[in-house]
Amino acid sequence: MQFYDLIFVGGGLANGLAAFRLKLNRPELKVLVIEKGPTLGGQHTWSFHDTDLNSRSLLWITPLITRHWDEYEVRFPEYQRVLHSGYNSIRSEQFHEVIAPALGRSVLLNTEVVGLEPNRVHLESTSLRAGLVLDGRGWQPAAGVKVAYQKFLGRHLRLKRPHALNRPVLMDATCLQQDGFRFFYLLPWSDTELFIEDTHYSDGGLVNSRVYRDQIDEYCERMGFEVESVLYEEVGSLPIPLSGSLPEWDAGLVRTGTGAGLFHATTGYSFPDAISFAETLSSLEDPAAGENRTFFRQRAEKHWAGDSFFRLLNRMLFRAALPEERYRVLQRFYRLSPALIQRFYRGQMWRSDRLRLLLGKPPVPVLGAIKCLRAGGQVA
Repeated sequence: MQFYDLIFVGGGLANGLAAFRLKLNRPELKVLVIEKGPTLGGQHTWSFHDTDLNSRSLLWITPLITRHWDEYEVRFPEYQRVLHSGYNSIRSEQFHEVIAPALGRSVLLNTEVVGLEPNRVHLESTSLRAGLVLDGRGWQPAAGVKVAYQKFLGRHLRLKRPHALNRPVLMDATCLQQDGFRFFYLLPWSDTELFIEDTHYSDGGLVNSRVYRDQIDEYCERMGFEVESVLYEEVGSLPIPLSGSLPEWDAGLVRTGTGAGLFHATTGYSFPDAISFAETLSSLEDPAAGENRTFFRQRAEKHWAGDSFFRLLNRMLFRAALPEERYRVLQRFYRLSPALIQRFYRGQMWRSDRLRLLLGKPPVPVLGAIKCLRAGGQVA
């Protein structure tokens, strides 16, 4: 039976970055990434703000970045605002093109995993042994954890003529508000290539792809974008936790990525947490040691506890406001200082930031907000 120091089950963002980091910093370790699909990363776009990462992290992930912009904008019914803060996006195509060659034979694509044990991975025709097995196959619903969803359908479009956008639009909420807080997300890859995503913060996680495609077509018509072709499409439904404890892990396994709760509870952004996990794993004296299971579980629990304020904000967004009025929460938020907004995305808010979000004229009914606070939210 073949042995590896670490086996990563699932070749998504968290596992891909962790294996890549180990190859760069700990080449003496024998690692394996097993992915059921034909490429690492699937069909996704990941983004992050410059201020989400330190300069050392930016150095080693720069080859993965598809596009960087010096600023971005948001659009709401009451105003538009440009924020002069760097923003980066990574397409899964580039993710695969960089990481797969770096890992070489340490990747198995188009491979189904039929069973996991603390030190074994069972495939259809064989079994593999490992010092540590890391399960990165995504979020699993769990009893006692209440969630809503950030669901979306995005399309990479080639246009017949330039679109005239020179910065990303993180939220264009000037659209019809339906099925929760709704906005369009735009990434201008080039003068004539544009990624447009129809996003909903919704109580349910089902994506009606046909409806979303029609809505993107309507948006393009409204904005004057003439579509020549659709280059690719991605669909997703991310958990937005409202309350509850971190779900249990299968005995003896290390969960990674969204499956470990390692994402921003409100925005759903997971890239900064995936970077932090990769750097932490590679810095351990023995990344394959069995005691790392306890270490990473405790680390994930600490992260989950630290996100309690964001779960409170989620309850206010989903439970205190009427679905068609939820946009007002974000409309008020984006009027705040750029520094506070940066700390919010980084998940490292000061106590004064939290008070600033909760005090003043509320964007949701007062009674509903009080009920959310009583449901377990903490300011400090």
